[in-house]
Amino acid sequence: MTFGFNWATIKDVKDKVLVDILVGYDRELMFFRAFHQNNYNRWIHVFCIPLEWLGWLLLLAPFRLHWILTVSIISYYLVLESPMKFQAISCHIMLMSIAESLSKYYSWFSLYLWSGCIQLIAWSLQVGIGHTLLENNKPGFMTDLTLNAIVLSILLAFDVFD
Repeated sequence: MTFGFNWATIKDVKDKVLVDILVGYDRELMFFRAFHQNNYNRWIHVFCIPLEWLGWLLLLAPFRLHWILTVSIISYYLVLESPMKFQAISCHIMLMSIAESLSKYYSWFSLYLWSGCIQLIAWSLQVGIGHTLLENNKPGFMTDLTLNAIVLSILLAFDVFD
């Protein structure tokens, strides 16, 4: 009795999903590079995008959801073929560890204040200095923001240098 289960179909679906992930990464990287031509702006993003992630992880830390998000992103990165994926994975682990440590010593209210301050600084540097003064363009997310771009943001910032 087989119940109509076809292993070949599952393999085809798995292969298609993998190709979609790899093509999606290449598309996001080309898009990111188009909006980040200035080397100073690229370095601002290398520094500030991880700060943004720290801000988000601090919001999730009181509920212990920062672990789930970090493990999910790391699993996704492991599938990709980027020379910078292990640096980005290390960065995510470090940020998660910082969020975990801070969540043990600060109240949820303090974590939310920290998160807000971190986000304000990171966005001000990226948009105010990086895009407005250095690039003279709008950030790419104002044109085309995808979930893939958000999940890949640290990797894209690290991988933008040729």
